Amino acid sequence: MNKQDILSLTQVGENRVTEYKEAKSKMPSSLFETVASFLNRDGGTILLGVSDGGIITGIDPGAVDKIKKEIINASNNLEVLNPPFTLSPEAMEFEDKTILYIQLTASSQVHKFRGEIYDREHDCDLKIKDHNRISELYFKKRNIFTEGKIFPALKLEDFKESLFDKARGFIRSKRVDHPWLEGDKKDMLRLSNFYRKDFSTGEEGYTLAAALMFGKDETIQSILPAYKIEALVRKENLDRWDDRLTLRTNLIESYQSLMAFIRKHLPDKFYLDGDRRLDLRESIFREIVANIIIHREYTNPLSTELIIYRDKVEATNPNRPHLGGPLQLESFSPFPKKPLLRKFFAEMGWADEVGSGVKNVNKYLKHYISGTAEPLFLDDDVFRTTVPLIVYTLDRKTDYVLELLDIEKSKLNRELLQAVQSLEIPAEMSRTEEKIRFLQLLVPGWLKSGTRLDSLKLNNINGLDDPTVFKVPTSYEKGTNLLGKKLTTVMKILIRLVLPASLEKLMTFMNYKNKKSFRELYLHPLMQNELIKRTIPDNLNDPKQEYVITRKGRLFLGGFPTA
Repeated sequence: MNKQDILSLTQVGENRVTEYKEAKSKMPSSLFETVASFLNRDGGTILLGVSDGGIITGIDPGAVDKIKKEIINASNNLEVLNPPFTLSPEAMEFEDKTILYIQLTASSQVHKFRGEIYDREHDCDLKIKDHNRISELYFKKRNIFTEGKIFPALKLEDFKESLFDKARGFIRSKRVDHPWLEGDKKDMLRLSNFYRKDFSTGEEGYTLAAALMFGKDETIQSILPAYKIEALVRKENLDRWDDRLTLRTNLIESYQSLMAFIRKHLPDKFYLDGDRRLDLRESIFREIVANIIIHREYTNPLSTELIIYRDKVEATNPNRPHLGGPLQLESFSPFPKKPLLRKFFAEMGWADEVGSGVKNVNKYLKHYISGTAEPLFLDDDVFRTTVPLIVYTLDRKTDYVLELLDIEKSKLNRELLQAVQSLEIPAEMSRTEEKIRFLQLLVPGWLKSGTRLDSLKLNNINGLDDPTVFKVPTSYEKGTNLLGKKLTTVMKILIRLVLPASLEKLMTFMNYKNKKSFRELYLHPLMQNELIKRTIPDNLNDPKQEYVITRKGRLFLGGFPTA
């Protein structure tokens, strides 16, 4: 997190995922009530040294290290937090004041603070006594977080001995006093929650996460016979492959092998980020590789794939969707689907805070490739990550789209026309020069995505499907005949909002007179579907308020899948 992130959290007020606590000289006594409730619910951020009103009051400078140590020790004390969950409080300076912040992900287990279960509602930590509610909490964890499934017959001898020393080496290089470094293999597995007890059933033992991280190959194959990770290069031979790597081993060695495969087939490039010299290839693809390993749904028999093409890298992994559709940097809320695995990777230095993959890839990609293309993260039954290596834009094909939507080119000033021409499109569309073929690829995507937009009421637009869209070769000549009036209007709005515009300017462009009707039929539904957004979201009545297309809207307009 940076200073702006922290300041933003102090302005939103306490809520289900944000908590303020004053802490002048000692750890707040109620801290672990919030820790337990965040772990049991959806995670969140705790700010120490901030008043209930969001005012930064700070921590006494001489007490910062003492409080950090108290928090770390308490998080590994079974009498305080059971099961333990190692916390990593971080300090941040604001002029003459210091605060500590703690970021927590949802845990795959139910945690107790001093023997009591807590849950989070709004901005409150509630002690749960009701047996039905406790049972529901355990049931939720078992069904969402399959990594925590217990295998009572799994024994220490089923793990690969050398992996423990390897893991300790990575952890030690990041933090020499890490509590997981003390004791033997059993201690490490218990402290990392890879050994657990289900208090609702009495069952205890090593978990699926433990088997995946440390298991021998035969152990993993016995538990998950279909488990497989495939890495392919398809630059010359698109039907088969130029190079191939198949993995059925533990996650530590899988991560290392995949990164070696990336280094073999993609060029390195260095970048000066402040005073740090970064390997951009490493910074981007460590996130991609870590995410496909950490977040995949291992109970699903589909394999994980990472494919390197000439113009993109595409990674797919079986998934339990949380948000659905493309993840938007400005609005998505990170959700850890495998919190135990993610935390272990983070302690080894292979993953940062939850959600960092999306942010870091977005941040560094523009320096790795020539162009302004952004990666695509699509949260569906199969999670799809697409990292462009070459940028394809609408460019000369802009005329085809304007003609289809019946937009006079003269209505677009030079700046707006250039912005529309720079819209990203998929590679297969870029390679197609013929107008009809290009629209045959573009329009069905608009139709499919359009029917899934809530509140716009675009279901079954004209009853068209892919084979019938261009049955008549000249059907593109009047876009409203093909798309329907409402979807045509939506696409025109998105075209205009490629650059920000006020409501008045937008309605003038659309030749629309009724402001109330326009808001109800188009503006509000498009914002609800996150295709457009306000430029000043914190002050809806600001006289300088404008509207602009979002990343999801640009993808929709460019013909990429958005649902």
